[in-house]
Amino acid sequence: MLRRTITAGVGLPVLLGIVWVGGYWFTAFAALIAGLGAWELCRMASAWGQRPVMLAAVAAAALLAASGQVAAGLDAGMVLLIAVAGGGAAAACLLPMAHRLGGRRGSALATVCIAALIGGTLFHGVVIRHSHDGLKWLLFALIVTFATDTGAYLLGRAIGSRKLAPSISPRKTWEGAAGGLGAAVFAGAMFGWVQSLGAPDAMGGVYWRAEGALSSWVQYPFPSASQLMAAAAILAVTGQLGDLYVSKLKRLAGFGDSGSVFPGHGGALDRMDSIMFNVVALIYVCLAALGALFRLSV
Repeated sequence: MLRRTITAGVGLPVLLGIVWVGGYWFTAFAALIAGLGAWELCRMASAWGQRPVMLAAVAAAALLAASGQVAAGLDAGMVLLIAVAGGGAAAACLLPMAHRLGGRRGSALATVCIAALIGGTLFHGVVIRHSHDGLKWLLFALIVTFATDTGAYLLGRAIGSRKLAPSISPRKTWEGAAGGLGAAVFAGAMFGWVQSLGAPDAMGGVYWRAEGALSSWVQYPFPSASQLMAAAAILAVTGQLGDLYVSKLKRLAGFGDSGSVFPGHGGALDRMDSIMFNVVALIYVCLAALGALFRLSV
């Protein structure tokens, strides 16, 4: 617990600082994390019987994540976003089955799936950060994800008894999942309240520009606290699904943690399993739903 706290105390300010600065610094950081995650996933795939081409998977994942900065400024970027999301979804479905294939076919499938899954999800995070009001939205996703993880951990340890998915992650409980959901909704409410205390344009500005990849969601005010609470509830669910998904891959490989980059927390993949699902959900589920709500209310 002490190592976990110390690592969080050092790493969290660094992460938030890079997110705040944005620009090429954030893009480079996302590419680095994508490369680390792909490397760890290659090790896991090798353990369950595949032989992915590690250098190709790491390089492709990093480049795909970094290319989100370019996509964010393209008028046709939404088409690219959907294509990348589709490829990532297919990779997520195929990767757990890759161990059934042997030889070159299995190696090629694992290599492509790892690059598409890791790079494709973090690609969305880079697009968000480089879009208008992207700092607010990425901070929202991070804060809600951290709140979900903390709430699930604390309540699960305190009163958790009913197993959520014993064949995948024996320590996760329904009580912990409920605690994560409650903490996420509370974080969403607090985020909305802080926004309401900000500058006058904090609640009245648009949250996506009329040009660029995310031009579908334009000219709507920044959501209210109640709408952010609904978005946070969605992210609480998708984040925990991401955690379970990576736990399934680790179980296939016989790994307890994906790596040891972060003492007390495991590897890069252990830290970004929820985030990489949530940045995708933020664009395609939360913002689309919020846009529909605004269209009905305006």
